[in-house]
Amino acid sequence: MTDTMSDDLHPESGTRLLFELRDDAPAYADYAVTAHMAGTVSHAGSGRVTLGTETVELELPEAPDWVVTLAQRFLRQIAAGQRGEETPRWPRRLLRWRAEP
Repeated sequence: MTDTMSDDLHPESGTRLLFELRDDAPAYADYAVTAHMAGTVSHAGSGRVTLGTETVELELPEAPDWVVTLAQRFLRQIAAGQRGEETPRWPRRLLRWRAEP
């Protein structure tokens, strides 16, 4: 991701979460997760979601607790969207904004 693109992702308030698919299989998906905060701060990490149980593993170092919780919820929603699919089609890229609580 270029610096210009990254700058465009920083919201005026809250956080903008970017999920980019890195690896997938029928039972799981691995995502690069970036939390773009208001201003210029970003937190980069990774997440894995497992289908069926919607188990989420997330590493988002130094991100505020509310951002980590939000990222976990979005990962669970990604998995829930694949439930019942014979062959999961994991989203390649997902971008979501939320206000700070």
